[in-house]
Amino acid sequence: MNIIELAKQAGINSPDGFKLTINHMATFQLEKFAELVAAAARADEREACAKACEDYGKSCDNSWNKYLGVADDLRETAEEFAAAIRARGTT
Repeated sequence: MNIIELAKQAGINSPDGFKLTINHMATFQLEKFAELVAAAARADEREACAKACEDYGKSCDNSWNKYLGVADDLRETAEEFAAAIRARGTT
């Protein structure tokens, strides 16, 4: 998440090279900026959760799970969970 880029997207401009103060921002710009920061934080959290699912899926490829015949199913399920989590950010 790049805070300066989010501020630019919110329409916050500063004559002193983005050393922002409250005087440079209108209320609507602050609200937009807050929305952008919150959305970026949610996206970061979704990606962290999806990555945790993928990491779990990779850990399922151990010899015991292979012996039981469930390694592929566990890995595929973890990958499906990761894809579903990432898809939440596009709807």
